[in-house]
Amino acid sequence: MSTFETYLIPFFSGLIVGLSVNAIVAFFQRPALEITSDDDRPDPKCDTRYLHVRVENKKHPLFNRNMAVDCESQVWIADAKTHQIKTGSPFRTKWARLSNLAYVDSTRRLEWIPVPALETRINIYPGHSDGGKEGLQLDIVKKDRKICIVHDPESYPERDRNGDVSKWQLDHGKYYVKIRIKYANTASDPRYFLFTNGEHLQDTRLVDCSVEDLVVARSVFSNHDPIH
Repeated sequence: MSTFETYLIPFFSGLIVGLSVNAIVAFFQRPALEITSDDDRPDPKCDTRYLHVRVENKKHPLFNRNMAVDCESQVWIADAKTHQIKTGSPFRTKWARLSNLAYVDSTRRLEWIPVPALETRINIYPGHSDGGKEGLQLDIVKKDRKICIVHDPESYPERDRNGDVSKWQLDHGKYYVKIRIKYANTASDPRYFLFTNGEHLQDTRLVDCSVEDLVVARSVFSNHDPIH
């Protein structure tokens, strides 16, 4: 073996090992968003109720996860009886958190800043907590004693108090809900829930789908979203 080959083989071997290690680290540092149902017990003293899920950027025991940038929800809602999907396209719903971690040019550091009332995009880093629990709340449905609507920014009373909200209104009954979070150039795995819009606030629930409901929900939404 020549002197050239003696140095060349270890060089390329080290290069391959280095690239492999970097690829493995990058893989485990990717954001890992998980969507779960949240405990939402109605307050009998309150006339308005927001049903929501919690979105968490899961920590890794060995690697530091990256922040998920510009997270935005996609929410599909379908009538459990007719399988008709509301408007036929996904909604964007509102993040419930009141502040967000962002880079401030003037101070050149990360700081907590207020989130606008109609904010639909937010950055989620590992360990981001809201109300003492891991993850952030994402509002899905707003219900009061008169009406139940999907919590889309365009349906907010603050945006148009005299506007027509029939597009977002949900009648009493059960609905399948599909939720996915888009961020950067990718998206989380979808999660499916069963929403019950009861006559009273106490009868309204957003819970995980049962095995039977999950099969039906996936079938209902499959034609409206190729990634299911």
